[in-house]
Amino acid sequence: MSDMNAGQVLPEFRVGDVLSQTFSTLFGNFFKIVLLGILFYVVFGLVMMLFTGSFSAAVEGGLGSNGALPSVPLFVGYILGMVVLSMAIQAAITYGAIEFQAGRRAPLGAMLRVGMGSIVSVIIASIIIGIAVGIGSLLLLIPGIIIWLMMSITIPVIVAEGKGPFDAMERSASLTKGYKWSVFGSYIVVMIVAWLIDIVLTFAGGLIAGIAGASGAQQTVLLIVAVVSGALFYGLNACCVASIYTGLRAAKEGTGVDEIAKVFE
Repeated sequence: MSDMNAGQVLPEFRVGDVLSQTFSTLFGNFFKIVLLGILFYVVFGLVMMLFTGSFSAAVEGGLGSNGALPSVPLFVGYILGMVVLSMAIQAAITYGAIEFQAGRRAPLGAMLRVGMGSIVSVIIASIIIGIAVGIGSLLLLIPGIIIWLMMSITIPVIVAEGKGPFDAMERSASLTKGYKWSVFGSYIVVMIVAWLIDIVLTFAGGLIAGIAGASGAQQTVLLIVAVVSGALFYGLNACCVASIYTGLRAAKEGTGVDEIAKVFE
């Protein structure tokens, strides 16, 4: 944490700034982020194909896509695959996003290396947060949302500050204190945009699939659309989380993104 000079005026944390940073980061690293998202779906689809016998069913339908209840091994494989792979990808994109905001471009290999290097702490934190949010949501919806907002920047803290899962969750709660609803607003807008992108891609994919004619070609088109849409969803979410983190560090501590990124040098 940087030393703050007396009387230093800290920048405000604005939803508009977070959104601007989110989308500039996404488009500035578009192909790498999409490739990471596609990598997630390909690896996850291949793993789940061992259980379901169908790559497309694993990616598009997931558990119980044939109407039957999933087996215990399938359920465990699905959850572990989703947690491990998605969290590794989010950590990788977080690193790339912080580097980009600091004026550097992280190579794809370096993003994967950082993502996998922090995977243990990220998984532990994600499981604990998931349980806490679930319990809070069972009691009342609002406590679940508040817990989620408190813990929402845990992954960037792990990636950028090298903290363990429990320290990272405590740090996330500290940084988001007083800004939870601004953080919530940022997420809502980004999720709406992601939803609109999914609608457009699905509509376009349906048109192309209709032109393709053959059922095999239609299935391939729809699978590609599902993968690209999912990749953009993960990319947008990770870029948003990273932008919220850097914005909160600046607003609460006066720490610029250049200083944050020094940990990666």
